[in-house]
Amino acid sequence: MILESSQSSQRSQNSQSAHEPQSISSTQSVSRTQPGPSTQPVHMTQQAQGVYISTYGCQMNVNDTERMYSLLEMANYAPVQTPEEASVIIVNSCSIREKPVHKVYSEVGRYRKLKERNPQLKIGIGGCVGQQEREKLIKTQPLIDFVFGTDTIDHLPQMLAELNEGGSRLVKTQFFHRAPYHVETLVRNPGVSTFVNITKGCDNFCTFCVVPFTRGREKSRPLRHILTDIHALTARGVKEVTLLGQNVNSYECESGTDFADLLRVVAKETDLERIRFTTSHPKDFDEKLVQVMAENQNKICEYIHLPFQSGSTRILERMNRGYTREQYLDKIAMIRRMLPKVVFSTDIIAGFPGETEAEFQETLENG
Repeated sequence: MILESSQSSQRSQNSQSAHEPQSISSTQSVSRTQPGPSTQPVHMTQQAQGVYISTYGCQMNVNDTERMYSLLEMANYAPVQTPEEASVIIVNSCSIREKPVHKVYSEVGRYRKLKERNPQLKIGIGGCVGQQEREKLIKTQPLIDFVFGTDTIDHLPQMLAELNEGGSRLVKTQFFHRAPYHVETLVRNPGVSTFVNITKGCDNFCTFCVVPFTRGREKSRPLRHILTDIHALTARGVKEVTLLGQNVNSYECESGTDFADLLRVVAKETDLERIRFTTSHPKDFDEKLVQVMAENQNKICEYIHLPFQSGSTRILERMNRGYTREQYLDKIAMIRRMLPKVVFSTDIIAGFPGETEAEFQETLENG
């Protein structure tokens, strides 16, 4: 379902894999995880309070920030451009690397003077650091009023209402493992291109990755919900959609539809002009998917982000990646054979624990 607000705003650009904090004041495609509170609009009877959100990390975090802004707008909050204008400051955090975690603590410290000038200022931590650190943030950071996780974003308006009524500091970071992944897409001003979530979480448990612990186990949205969202978005002028998930290739809904089937249906049954997807896992990227891309080149962009992480089979095994160097290269050859004009991007980890100089050279040769 598309919920539309009257406030116009400028669409944010897609994020890189990691970036500096930014204030984002638009909503592209934002999703709601069940169970959760209602997202029906709240009638505004007083001047809106300002909310400032700084965002670290991946496209999923950028999308979550847009979702927060939409939910808070319906609860009588309005985006502001600087922390000094805000009644609420939220750090939507990333913990994929150690440095962004340190940045969260540093950023919170910079708001000390704002808190001293305005004791009613509420400061919250969300995203993967919130999910990972939980009560520790409240215990070690006296400036923080609330912490919420990646599965409890929809509780944000209620948390703030409780705090504004004089409630004590709050932590809500539980996962709803048994609940289906049924979401609503909230869009204020999607522009030409936007995200649509199709999966959340991950079941791969790569040894270097925190996603299964900070985003939960993998879930897929029903095909009919995704199509409903896309039809509503195209009716409002959206031309391009990026299907988003930690591992889109392992998509599988209740009906048994896999990612290749989903991609085919989206290409055939919607008015989109361009379709993208991210991120893919090499072990799940099969010939059926490439065939669908080849058959729908008029819509599906010939661009694939396919992280190989290391060119050494031994290191890949230590990473628990589920493929060898040779299997990855064979898959690239298969894709290029079927999509001669394809463009690849990738992720690489250099200096993985135990990696030798010779194994690093294998990675260079792979690149």
